[in-house]
Amino acid sequence: MNITWVSTVLMMVLLFQTFDQSHARYMKRSTFKAVEKYAVFCDAGSSGTRIKVYKLVVGVHDPIEVSDVKELDVPKPNKAKPGLSAFADSVSDIGSYLDDLIDSAKNVVPADRQSSTPIYLYATAGMRLLEDDEKNAVINEVNKLLSDKTFSPFHFEKEFVKIISGQEEALYGWITVNFLKGIFSQKTSGGSYGALDLGGASTQNTFRTKKDSALVTFEPTLAGKTYAVFAHSYLSYGVDQARQSYYEYLVTKQGSD
Repeated sequence: MNITWVSTVLMMVLLFQTFDQSHARYMKRSTFKAVEKYAVFCDAGSSGTRIKVYKLVVGVHDPIEVSDVKELDVPKPNKAKPGLSAFADSVSDIGSYLDDLIDSAKNVVPADRQSSTPIYLYATAGMRLLEDDEKNAVINEVNKLLSDKTFSPFHFEKEFVKIISGQEEALYGWITVNFLKGIFSQKTSGGSYGALDLGGASTQNTFRTKKDSALVTFEPTLAGKTYAVFAHSYLSYGVDQARQSYYEYLVTKQGSD
């Protein structure tokens, strides 16, 4: 099974939030019926935007297990460069930037399921580095485009597009690791895994801690259990930002020699 790390970091949370309630209703029925759902996800990272399509089987396991989630192959182009933040001064170009990605997703999701298939776009550290007016301009343009059914046939609501905070990104990474390791399954109990995520513009550090600890940042309830979690993000400490800082240091050092 092939699940890409970066987009799964966010999709696992959407799974629990979006499908847990409907999943529970199915599980309560005397006759179980598996229902297939699709979800389209745009992972707007600092170096580019990748589009992912997931097929979700709801009603087989309670809670949802890794085997219920499948990442489908999206034909190229399935990534657009540069990062979405590069369009802060030219938001009118975002349409052509996303257009091919939407077309690729349309080739994967069955035509009769597209109007009921949600599409999400979550942006990370690259967008967090922008000024507020620049962030708003980019997000407003994406909202306008995804709301236009002639541009995208997928189900869209305004809250499906957002710039996630560094702490949210860290938390989602922790959820992903532990979901893939089966920690949230009823068959497991006890410990969990910490998560370190080195991105392009930030680095995240997350681990479970004691409920009475001063380190507690989030207390997410997942699959009926509440976890005390420390989550932190170090903005500008991603690999691309670190490289840029090093180049600037070399230029400064050369000028002072």
